[in-house]
Amino acid sequence: LVFRPIEGGCPWAWAKKCEWNAYEFQSIKIFDVPDIVEILMNNERSVIVNVEKRGAIAKDQLQVCVPPLHWYHDWARLILFFELWRKHEATFIIYANSMSENTAKVLKFYAKQGMVQVVNWPLLPLSKDGEDPNSGIYRLSHSLAHNDCVLRMNAEYGVLLDVDEYIHLSHNRSLLEFVEQRFEKEKDLGSLLFHHYGLKV
Repeated sequence: LVFRPIEGGCPWAWAKKCEWNAYEFQSIKIFDVPDIVEILMNNERSVIVNVEKRGAIAKDQLQVCVPPLHWYHDWARLILFFELWRKHEATFIIYANSMSENTAKVLKFYAKQGMVQVVNWPLLPLSKDGEDPNSGIYRLSHSLAHNDCVLRMNAEYGVLLDVDEYIHLSHNRSLLEFVEQRFEKEKDLGSLLFHHYGLKV
């Protein structure tokens, strides 16, 4: 297995000591996929992991991944976020760690409409010596959740962003229309990156 930090390097800007980080394992392609695999580390510790296969992908669909909400209480911004995205006819996968009661009510409301899938993102346990990995998990979990979300998605197109971000396209175009045209025109295109601009009033 190739074992490396999800961010590509360690330490990095948000994990300067590299004590806790998100890692990925990559193997060669396996043609006969088993139901479980056992990962042996340093001939000392082994972990058994269930192998999950991706489901069918829905064509002409758009899904938005939102990284974990930590101590989130701005429920009004969350409503604005969902309503702005209605134009793009997207569904959402939102990771939830901790939030206010009103925020939970907003998520429940949109989940009932079929717009939102909420994924529980619990705190990590303390280490044997009492160290708390959660002190740095806010930043580390962003990339970990994005990678998890890519595997959960069942839409042809996926977007990774935060609840204070929105993609605006001119001429009232939807994002789905825009990306379908781009991917049709450029067959080797794998992803799009949009420049980020802050809005100041």
